[in-house]
Amino acid sequence: MIIYSVACTVSKEIAEDWKKLFLEKHLNDVVNTGCFKSWTFRKVISQVEVDTVTFVSEYLCENQETLDHYNQNFAAKLKAEVGELFGGKYTCKRTLFEVIKN
Repeated sequence: MIIYSVACTVSKEIAEDWKKLFLEKHLNDVVNTGCFKSWTFRKVISQVEVDTVTFVSEYLCENQETLDHYNQNFAAKLKAEVGELFGGKYTCKRTLFEVIKN
């Protein structure tokens, strides 16, 4: 199994709208591609920066081939949808984890 983790740091002014979009739409849109089994969504609470908020979305994926399929067929459109709403007010860092034991 693979965990696809996306940590996005957003300006405080859009944090509530970001959270709402992700909880009401984006997280389910990603899972509904059929490439992921589930998602989790967290807010970093040990953050030093006062002008930003960091949210972490994690998606559980069966294997690298399925993740590659997601990136080739769905990722650009879903990223563009978020970018249209919040362009320039966030940065994201993507990390992959191999699940050793669950």
